[in-house]
Amino acid sequence: MALEICPKCGKISFIKTPLGRIMRESLGCMIHIGDKHYWKCLACNHRTETVMVNNKWGDHFDLPWYKRLFRI
Repeated sequence: MALEICPKCGKISFIKTPLGRIMRESLGCMIHIGDKHYWKCLACNHRTETVMVNNKWGDHFDLPWYKRLFRI
């Protein structure tokens, strides 16, 4: 993980911290559809809110069922 500049204290100590994986059950198997993480500063303990980032499958399952079925 790369260190970045903290918006609060200005030091290069802002790190992306993984929080969890988002899974979905589809046809009897679990599919990884996204990740949750937050950014935390190691110097001043500034922490952002939790962010969820979808991957390709997450973007696919965000669509309504009829758009997924007919690929509209």
